[in-house]
Amino acid sequence: MAVEGETAVKIASTFSWQDVSMTVQKGKKKEKQILSNISGSLSSGKVCALMGPSGAGKTSLLNVLAARIRTRGTTEVSGNITLDGQPITGSTLRKRIAYVMQQDILVPTQTVRESLWFSANLRLPKSYSMKDKKELVEKMLVDLGLVKCADTFIGDDMIRGVSGGEKKRTCVGIELIMKPKLIFLDEPTSGLDSYAAHNVILKLE
Repeated sequence: MAVEGETAVKIASTFSWQDVSMTVQKGKKKEKQILSNISGSLSSGKVCALMGPSGAGKTSLLNVLAARIRTRGTTEVSGNITLDGQPITGSTLRKRIAYVMQQDILVPTQTVRESLWFSANLRLPKSYSMKDKKELVEKMLVDLGLVKCADTFIGDDMIRGVSGGEKKRTCVGIELIMKPKLIFLDEPTSGLDSYAAHNVILKLE
């Protein structure tokens, strides 16, 4: 798990990056170096955290590793990033990668179970039957400790719903439902109390 402050990555395969750099053009002549020749690797089943002060480039590195930032416009990215020896490029390979953002993006009027079910219906291959999807959703609820709140609304400022920790675990479940080989999480414990944060990390492991 790669973590900004706790920006994170859960691995189910071999993932490596070599000489990763990123620069941003600011004005006609001024260039800002965001990342410089960063290399590393993670073996199967490992959880790894990227930690450092604000502005150190943790989220930038996470986004580059997840192929969310590439050379475009004023941004230039270089280096080699591979998953199972294959470069992380192209839509097919990116489907093997999941990304949980720092901000929870959930529908407040859906229940936890409905949120997972919606993701399963939208993202799983057509080869999955309705029964397969239902079993996967129920297993995810158990694995992430969400059974007791499965039929509770996500909620927001206007609708009473689940806790912050339960929302975060639901976000994780929405991504895990597609069975990725690699999952990135940007500050997965941000805004949570120590108990909820500990719970989220335990479930990720």
